[in-house]
Amino acid sequence: ETITLTKNGQTINLHGMWFNSKYYFDDVFTIDTMEKIMGTDDGGFDILLTHNPKYIDVYADWGAEITLTGHVHGGMVRLPFVGGIFSPERTLFPKYDKGIYTTDSNYMLVSRGLGRGLNGFRLFNKPELGVVVLKMK
Repeated sequence: ETITLTKNGQTINLHGMWFNSKYYFDDVFTIDTMEKIMGTDDGGFDILLTHNPKYIDVYADWGAEITLTGHVHGGMVRLPFVGGIFSPERTLFPKYDKGIYTTDSNYMLVSRGLGRGLNGFRLFNKPELGVVVLKMK
């Protein structure tokens, strides 16, 4: 679903994308798949809310300037100076576990979230609720 916010003649498109579970385990999510789900980008300023940070390059190629994600819960267990230990898919040391990541054209915020995942625990990994403030000129 998409909504458009307009202020002083400037617009921001907010896109919410449901993420099929088959894309969590297979690397089959491509720009073609994204365009089938979301349509093509109209060239405006786009903020994408989607669950899995794994496909940051696809989101950027599609046209999202900012992507808001979660899913990895900060790696569930974190080691100081190392980072997250595993993702919900049981991937060791997930690349995108928490924080802000960038490509040439995209910023992605990965929240640790509030949940405890299926295993019901966190270690060295405080829950968080991210707040993003949009300021239009």
